[in-house]
Amino acid sequence: MDINLERTVFYGHDEVELVEKVYPIIKPDILVHTCLIAFHLEHAEWIERPRDSNTDFVGNVIWDGTAKFPYMDDIVNSIHRLQGEDQFAILKRLTDSMNPLSIPYGNRPLTYDSIYRANLHCRDLAKAQFWMGAFEFSDIIPHNIFNSNYLLHMLGKVVASFDPDREPAEDEVVIVYGTYPDWHRALPATRKMYRHVSLFNQVNHTVVESHPCWDSVDIIYILNLEERVDRYYETLCSLTRVAAPLHKVYHYKAQKDGLPPYAGATKNHTDVMEHFNASDHKTCLILEDDIVFTDDIVRVQTSVSEFFKRDYEYSLCFLAISRIGNREPVDDLLSISRQDCTTSSAYFLHKPTSSDVYRIAKEGLDRMIDSGGADANGCIDRYWCSRIPLHFFKNKLAFQRPSYSNLMRTVVAHLD
Repeated sequence: MDINLERTVFYGHDEVELVEKVYPIIKPDILVHTCLIAFHLEHAEWIERPRDSNTDFVGNVIWDGTAKFPYMDDIVNSIHRLQGEDQFAILKRLTDSMNPLSIPYGNRPLTYDSIYRANLHCRDLAKAQFWMGAFEFSDIIPHNIFNSNYLLHMLGKVVASFDPDREPAEDEVVIVYGTYPDWHRALPATRKMYRHVSLFNQVNHTVVESHPCWDSVDIIYILNLEERVDRYYETLCSLTRVAAPLHKVYHYKAQKDGLPPYAGATKNHTDVMEHFNASDHKTCLILEDDIVFTDDIVRVQTSVSEFFKRDYEYSLCFLAISRIGNREPVDDLLSISRQDCTTSSAYFLHKPTSSDVYRIAKEGLDRMIDSGGADANGCIDRYWCSRIPLHFFKNKLAFQRPSYSNLMRTVVAHLD
């Protein structure tokens, strides 16, 4: 160790030499006993302090009768500093008997998170859950929700459910998804949580408990103008009500690409048809982002189950269709459209006939593009009429909810 003793000596130079020259050498071998602070990669052990003492001695000070380091005069900073130094065991011991309400309210989101993470690191899952429960009396920020997910698989199998009555088994964690608020019950203080469906993709679920009627559907496309994420979430909420397999959802984010409005809307459909045809999937459900399922959920699920059980020959089958125009009966479940315009908000598509549907839709799209948008008859919900068989559920399973349409620049409420 090279220490230049001839250089100018100044107050505190000994600390500088210790920090810069001595400390890096001895750091791997030192043992720090502390109840307040330890630095990154130091081997630190907890030491009890006298409970009647109001100070802790830390550092190199000149005693003048006044304590230089009052004990815990800023507990929040101490907690965050320990986290920053990765001293999770000391942080945990420091806070094990702490009352969460003693933390100033504005500091709680990040401070609770730091204490939770320390317990998670130390594998004290019960204590980690305790601090998740403390968020009942704290603001909750997205950071808290995201970090809480690290605890889930440590507690057991992570089950996504759409049934609020689903209770977890001993080795399970159940997350019920639906129309729930941003609240403390979204956090794993217990083995059962309630989360808004927008949080679904944050978690790698062990199993998604969708209704078996959807088992034959390999992928669900939601066509959504990227800037209208509100409509995407509303469509997800509707899917949870019928217990659809959200892990099969493909979010198609449409861009404003300068195409005429009806051409752009048609291109959204041809894009996902092209994606489907290039995949190994056999059956898909294509949804526009204003679709909502009817409230008689059992009928919806029973109808879908029966549809796949009967193994119909079809080109496409609408779950929702326009109420205007000629329609003819097929059987007790399906009818066939003779309409001039069907809407295109919700339909099943399958192979091999999906290639024919794509070809016709693309033909209509090209026709609109070539006309500069003047020929709106190329729009998908018109152009496929009379060109392919168009089946639909005679008792609608879904319809287009009232909402503001970027295409029409007004609120559309046809309930089709």
